[in-house]
Amino acid sequence: MEVLNDIPSLTMEVMNAFALHDKQAAFTVAISGIDASGKGYTASLLQQDLQSKGYNVANINIDPWQNPIPVRLQKENAAENLYENI
Repeated sequence: MEVLNDIPSLTMEVMNAFALHDKQAAFTVAISGIDASGKGYTASLLQQDLQSKGYNVANINIDPWQNPIPVRLQKENAAENLYENI
């Protein structure tokens, strides 16, 4: 699924998963991807769509740029390195 073109389907998946979860526990949705892949933008669109349907949403972003350049921008195995060091 190309997420940016299908936010309504992503919203439905989240709503369906939320309906099945134990309401005594927090419900978390995580979006991962490489730098500049649109994670924050997608999360924002998802948040807006869920809120328009009456859901309370907290959009919490973690910035991988907190790691020093030698850690976050290794050229060898760049994608693997990103996931291991953010």
